[in-house]
Amino acid sequence: MNLMPWRQQSVPSNVTSLQQEINRMFEDFFSPVQRFGDTGIMPAIDIKEDEKYLTVTAELPGVERKDVQISVHDNVLTLKGEKHSEKKEEKGDYHFVERKFGSFSRSVLLPSEVDSDHAEATMKDGVLTLRLPTKRGPGAKTINIK
Repeated sequence: MNLMPWRQQSVPSNVTSLQQEINRMFEDFFSPVQRFGDTGIMPAIDIKEDEKYLTVTAELPGVERKDVQISVHDNVLTLKGEKHSEKKEEKGDYHFVERKFGSFSRSVLLPSEVDSDHAEATMKDGVLTLRLPTKRGPGAKTINIK
């Protein structure tokens, strides 16, 4: 068997740019996490725990309160919702309309068991804040080290 050295062939620039665009589309499609700032799919979530509460904040820009569903089941918090936005611009003979629609669902395992019956939720300026009281098992106590 004869081996020939590999030489890169010259490819026209339009073929190269087409290949790069196809690669980018596949990378975007198979990306594991997409944020609202990028394409409008997955909200960023922060969880903070203190002695009595878990405080969860989720970034939901452009999402209305009525379009968000919150549930806790088996210590898993699930946020679901839809984003609808429309931008219109008209100047003389120029008309521009842009619409963005999308749904999201994000589930997170909570670090502590919570009492969802006494949970509180508020939403202001595109930020959802959940205050979830933590459950402490009967007889659970803090033990001080001497």
